[in-house]
Amino acid sequence: MQSIEVEKINDILKVALSNIKINFRTLNGKSGWHQYLGSEKIGNIATAQALIILDVCNEDFNHNHLAFKYLKSSQQHSTDLLKSGGWTYVTNFSELPTTECTCWALLALYEGYSNKATTKKGINWLLNNHPDETKNTGWGTIKSDIPRVYSTCLALRVLQKYKHESSEQFKSSLNWLLTSQNTDYGWGEQFGHKSTIFHTSLVITTLVDIYRTNNSTINNGMKWLTKNFNSVIENSNSNIGSQEIIDFDFITNGERKHQRLIYFHTPLPQAINAFVKTGNIFNKNVFLALEEIVKNNNSGYWKHPNFDDSIKKPLWLVYDMVISLKSFTSTIKNWETIKKIELRNNKLILVSNTNPFNWHIFLSNFILGIWGKSFAVLLASLFIVYVTEIFPDWSAKSYVSILLFPLIAELLGYYITETRKTKK
Repeated sequence: MQSIEVEKINDILKVALSNIKINFRTLNGKSGWHQYLGSEKIGNIATAQALIILDVCNEDFNHNHLAFKYLKSSQQHSTDLLKSGGWTYVTNFSELPTTECTCWALLALYEGYSNKATTKKGINWLLNNHPDETKNTGWGTIKSDIPRVYSTCLALRVLQKYKHESSEQFKSSLNWLLTSQNTDYGWGEQFGHKSTIFHTSLVITTLVDIYRTNNSTINNGMKWLTKNFNSVIENSNSNIGSQEIIDFDFITNGERKHQRLIYFHTPLPQAINAFVKTGNIFNKNVFLALEEIVKNNNSGYWKHPNFDDSIKKPLWLVYDMVISLKSFTSTIKNWETIKKIELRNNKLILVSNTNPFNWHIFLSNFILGIWGKSFAVLLASLFIVYVTEIFPDWSAKSYVSILLFPLIAELLGYYITETRKTKK
């Protein structure tokens, strides 16, 4: 029987948070994190993601205020609407602010700064850099870039968080995202591109946050995700990651230039988020995804298969893994009483420290398992005997006894078995 010790998940989260704190840096008056933990640099997205992790995990950190100070100071100030109010990459592309950088900064700054001048300017940059608010289209990396699912989901998430759902840009991009769903019900990198686990999961979580409930678009997306999930688990090269190559042209100082970026995505954590947010937490796919994340953990770090340098420890991987684990654990009531997670009859089962009776285990083993099927056969047989009057001398008590005794025996056996497992 496959199982995951809850203590191991808790330890992974604890070590990952410790790693984030240890890798906080102050360099040349700037304080924060870089995308490669341990690197002597400070980056915008990395600092934002580290702050979000600490907030989601309710983790105290004495230097948070310094990281927030850096994030606010790195905002671009200019008379150019393509620059003013946005955030840039520190290393790969610093000429113009991008949707990704600006969105991550705004997400991190929301708590405590949602109505400050910094975030207001950031929201204005996001609205001003939407490609065309008069027709259905999503956000690209920059305003002149083509619409992309990843960038659009980030922007929609930010605008909803800051209560800008009534803006024309929000409505336009949401319509574009809905129409970008493929005929197989999944989503790809762009409109018409092949559906992927990462992008489909990301869109599902975005739409659940927007609509606050499941609808036909979300349900159809979940059907695609459930159907295609095994292909990720079976392909060891894509278990933890995939990559999206971004090419776009831009003009700076009157000169046209070309830029290439690579986004490293993580399908399994996004899939967990999608299953959890849609209320599909107790299924086989969530267990398998958790199992892979735990198995690939290395002292609170993870390695991306498309990124071969094992020396560098990517913070974005830590972010995705920690957020998905917290998404799962925070959904479980009384998580502190759970001892382990098991996979039984293609169902994710929670085994408690204190209570051997678990409805999901009972449903899986007794009602839907071999005992339940045997009991159903017995019930059907007795009904046939009763209707055909094969044993005319049998009273109602005889029939009840035949049903009652095996039922009591099974319930008692179930209780004793689970009690022993709990003690072990």
